[in-house]
Amino acid sequence: MTRDEVMAMTVEELRIKAAELTGWEKVKFAPEYGDLWGNRPENDEGHGEGWDVIPDYPHDIAAAWGLVEELKGRERQVELLERPADSHARIWMTVDDGPDYIPGLTAYDPIGMTADTMSRAITRAFILAMTQEDNG
Repeated sequence: MTRDEVMAMTVEELRIKAAELTGWEKVKFAPEYGDLWGNRPENDEGHGEGWDVIPDYPHDIAAAWGLVEELKGRERQVELLERPADSHARIWMTVDDGPDYIPGLTAYDPIGMTADTMSRAITRAFILAMTQEDNG
C-alpha cells in the first residue's frame, strides 16, 4: 500500500487491515455482538485460536503497542515522537529498514506516519511497514 492509501483509510479499515496483517482471519462485523470479530491467530504455544473480538488498534494504545512488538519481532527499529499540540502532525512514528540500522549513522528511508493519537499513528505505520515488506 502507499502512504496516501493508508492515510485515507477509515478507523474501521485500519483496524481490519492491522488485524489481517497480524494473522486474524475471517474478520467481519458481527451485528449481534456490535463489534468486529474474527478467528484469532495461534500463538507460539499453539493456544489462542478461536472466534474473538478484534483488538481496537486505532483507539487502544495497549492493542497498538502489540503492533510495535510485532515489528520489533521482525527486527525493525521503531521510534515514536510526540510533537506539540499545535503542530500539523502531533504524533509521528518511524520504522527503519531492518536490523542493521544504527541511529545517526545509517542512511535509510524510514516509514513515517502521522495521526492525532499515538495508537492511530502506530496502526498506520504498522500497516505501511507490513504492506511494503510484503510487496518488496
